[in-house]
Amino acid sequence: MLILAYVVLSRGNSYLSSIISFVTRSEASHSGVLFKMNNKPFVLESVLEGVRIIDYETWRKTNIEIDRFPVSVDSYKLWEHVGKPYDFRGLIGWYFKDTNINDPKAFFCSELVAYILGLKSPGMISPGRLLSYFRGQRDGSRG
Repeated sequence: MLILAYVVLSRGNSYLSSIISFVTRSEASHSGVLFKMNNKPFVLESVLEGVRIIDYETWRKTNIEIDRFPVSVDSYKLWEHVGKPYDFRGLIGWYFKDTNINDPKAFFCSELVAYILGLKSPGMISPGRLLSYFRGQRDGSRG
């Protein structure tokens, strides 16, 4: 079933967040999918501990929201990968632009979002690239 959700882009307060922002030259270092369940907001994300769903208020304690963009997503895909590990190999593959390093059973944050949205080559998409893409869509230009 398709539901309304939001791609949410943020900046965290961790060392990894700072490194991601520096390497990608973007204000966004993290991404997730914000959705409502029983009228309460939750965020699907991939963090060092793995893929999880966390309530929005808790998520806001460690993330500074930069922007959000409405999307339609299959509700099944929001739950499909919960509990899977963080894709450390994929993050290295993204840096070296090598999809062969990617772990197909794990996700880093923007890879998870891109996969849920059905974007091409999800392992090559950074939070900054998602931010540029969606801002371009909203502003009527290509990101």
